[in-house]
Amino acid sequence: MQHLQRLLLLLLIGGVHHSKQGSKTDFPSNDYHTTNGFISTLLADIYRESPYNTIVLFISHPEEVFTQDITKINFPKMIMGKGHTGNLKQSFNSEIISIIVMPRRWEPELFKSLEDSLNFMWQTKILIIVEWNETPLGNLFKENILRASQKLRMTKLLLAFIATKEGKINSLYHLNPYPRYHWVLRTHVLEAFYPQYWRNMHQKSIIIFVEQSMPRVFLFLDSQGKLQMSGTWARLILLFAERFNGSLEMYNTPVLDKSTFYTRIAALMEQNLIDIPITFDSGNDGKWHLNSAPIEVIVASLMVPCPIPFNTRELYAMLLNFQFFSFIAISSLIFSTMHSLIEWIFAGLLDVWSFAINDKALPSVLGQSFIASKTPNLSLKLLYLLMFLNGLGISVEFVVRMRTLFTTPPYHKPIDSYDELNKSPLLSLATESIYTEPIYPIKNLVITNNSTFFQELRQSFNTSYGYYMTSSVWQTFKRQQQGLTDKIFCLYDNLTIKSSFSFAIRLQKDSEYKEPLDYLIHRVHELGLMDAWQTSTFSDMLKTKEISLLRSTASNRGPKVLMVEDLCSLWTIAATGWALSGFVFLMELAIGHRRQNLSID
Repeated sequence: MQHLQRLLLLLLIGGVHHSKQGSKTDFPSNDYHTTNGFISTLLADIYRESPYNTIVLFISHPEEVFTQDITKINFPKMIMGKGHTGNLKQSFNSEIISIIVMPRRWEPELFKSLEDSLNFMWQTKILIIVEWNETPLGNLFKENILRASQKLRMTKLLLAFIATKEGKINSLYHLNPYPRYHWVLRTHVLEAFYPQYWRNMHQKSIIIFVEQSMPRVFLFLDSQGKLQMSGTWARLILLFAERFNGSLEMYNTPVLDKSTFYTRIAALMEQNLIDIPITFDSGNDGKWHLNSAPIEVIVASLMVPCPIPFNTRELYAMLLNFQFFSFIAISSLIFSTMHSLIEWIFAGLLDVWSFAINDKALPSVLGQSFIASKTPNLSLKLLYLLMFLNGLGISVEFVVRMRTLFTTPPYHKPIDSYDELNKSPLLSLATESIYTEPIYPIKNLVITNNSTFFQELRQSFNTSYGYYMTSSVWQTFKRQQQGLTDKIFCLYDNLTIKSSFSFAIRLQKDSEYKEPLDYLIHRVHELGLMDAWQTSTFSDMLKTKEISLLRSTASNRGPKVLMVEDLCSLWTIAATGWALSGFVFLMELAIGHRRQNLSID
């Protein structure tokens, strides 16, 4: 910037930004004649057609009449000479007009100053004024400008030839880059100074690269075996070629079922071998200025498996838990003690073990029948009534709880936050090309450079992982699960990785396709075509069997057969009972054998 300030003659003459109406400017309004200030008149007409904020003047001889005419204009301007360079992109937007004056000869040094100063702005309006007649030397001059502008991909260039003697414009030429760079003579006063020639590219070849990343782009073979392209982004580029009469040509023949992401074609873009890559770019490398207008404004989140119902094994574990057995044991102990105590007091029957385990108390607690005493007194009758009511209550509550759990089983706790995610054993999978550091650290994170592996796992609904997911791609997964009662994958607001960022197409530096592509992208969003294309793309993927609708098959299987592992809790209880019974049996044998030996002695 210091170099720019040193070598520029910066003339910012009072004036503020002019509105598009621009009716009050100090431009003269007379014919295009040098003696009457024809340049200012020409600039006024250009301004009325397409307003600009600043004039950047490139001259080699300040004393020229053309230069003096421009400097009299009351409009913000900047004057530069040979060898002067500066990055105007840092100080100005694209609403400028650059004027280069070459009165007598082709001056490559002056054009080089224009080239360097308009870096990343070569698509802005440029006016070249030359004091030549259309002689062979004049035609050579035109060819020099044509080659230079083609090299820099300039598209808005106006060439004015001025007769030396008459001082009038002999001819005005537009630069038309389609299908090849050539000059078009302006023949009518109502003709635009900078026509939008991109509206008809005359079948110019546009080199594209196709990234197979559904649902943005996917490839398939039609009924005739020809390779076809579908997807929301693919349809955008197909519409681009159709609307502006371009011809798409693939850089190489893509291979089906092979994903290729932007990081693999970055070198091709740097070498200008691809015009439009059909792949997403978020501008994370700081080169967002090379991107088209945003195609998607999305939210990146983590897609995790939805909570699933408890299985039969887990339901039995919930029923036959520690609380249930504790209640059975305590109730049995209380009634055994009361029954044994009453029999000891009123009947004189004493059995120490019956105070802990009574053959009448335990069955009653479980709601089973038992043999009552033959001569029960009033106390035992009341106790039997209490034992009956207690057993009935336990049985009814157990049956109701079992019926509720097995008909409408509860769900596991959802992984709906980063805390729950880090507590769970679930692995989170992402690719290097789309990985973004989340707002909270993820404990079990796996980053892979194999995009195909990532796509296959995600599209097969493999619940071994959670997956990085954008809101636009999520719509496809959501539609696939719309027939399921219990969804396989879910998206939660608390698992947002990055909110509100855009995806666009990376273009070449100063690409001539940026303006038409940006125009089309805005129109597509205005008309809601992206939403319609998403629906159509989903239908195409179903027809080509790239994806399938997931449907619940539980209703078609009939009643579920209980497996051995489903009754794990029952087997555990049975095994525990057998083990205790065997232990008590051995203890009784040992005690009886010892008593027998003592009686013999």
